[in-house]
Amino acid sequence: MIIHIKKLLGETPNDLIKRFREENKEYTNEKISFAGRLDPMASGAMILLTGEDCKRQPDFTSLKKKYKFKLIRGVITDSNDILGIPQLFPEKIDKSNFKLEPKKFTQKFPIYSSRVVKGHPLWWWAKKGRLNEIEIPSKECEIYSVHENEKQRKIVHGEVLIDIILSRIDTLPVERREGFRVDEIISSWKKLLENKNILLEITEYEISVSSGTYIRGICNSMGGTAMDIHRVAFDQY
Repeated sequence: MIIHIKKLLGETPNDLIKRFREENKEYTNEKISFAGRLDPMASGAMILLTGEDCKRQPDFTSLKKKYKFKLIRGVITDSNDILGIPQLFPEKIDKSNFKLEPKKFTQKFPIYSSRVVKGHPLWWWAKKGRLNEIEIPSKECEIYSVHENEKQRKIVHGEVLIDIILSRIDTLPVERREGFRVDEIISSWKKLLENKNILLEITEYEISVSSGTYIRGICNSMGGTAMDIHRVAFDQY
């Protein structure tokens, strides 16, 4: 069976499957897989496959995706989203250099991702401090369409932003927090944004991209951090 379902903020794909089983007892012993991942700090459309349809994963993971996302300009993190250690962007930002437009491009996998290199996911190498021992892989991606919602563009104080960030991180289940470095991340965000003079720009976009494109990676290339990623739909399905 092919099941369309919404992943909630704070859930991992495995958490989603667990929740689905709890809410649908008839699938307790059924084989279930997901077609394509979403990060814990992302929400929205996912596809679950059950039984024999689990073999059809490639049919769905290759689909184009549509997203809506918010970008914090001027702050970058080691995970490319708010669930990472932040620092102010080290250069003065010239916004003309970060215009999103339809194009093909090469994107490196985020160092905090599940892409396996030499038997371990990239996040394992990152947490061990051993990234210098491997080559971070990349893949060809494409932006098919993009639209900035200029009415949602705004400038916010650091103290306002920290409340938003903490409320989103707080959606992570308690048992997941140590693995995601939550205490260290929260402490780093608070330290960075305790300066009440810090002003940061929030921008919102709608985008259609090829399979496997990391929206948080796009945000990082624009000199910013993904604050809110929502997968709206799968194209061509």
